[in-house]
Amino acid sequence: DWKKKWPGKIAIDDAGKVIIRVTKTASSNSDIDALSGATITSNGVTNMLRFWFGPDGFGPFLNRVHSGSK
Repeated sequence: DWKKKWPGKIAIDDAGKVIIRVTKTASSNSDIDALSGATITSNGVTNMLRFWFGPDGFGPFLNRVHSGSK
């Protein structure tokens, strides 16, 4: 059920910065509602998302796809 809340979320802003996060007070398209009582897990998921969408993960590939490059 928790993952069903993810469609339509924005992971990367127009400048290429990873902005997605797991938070208790989700208020934007880049916020995902945290699991109640799971602060450490929520922080871990945020860090994992930022790594894999960032420059050391799939960020360079995603930038190429977004720009239409191969």
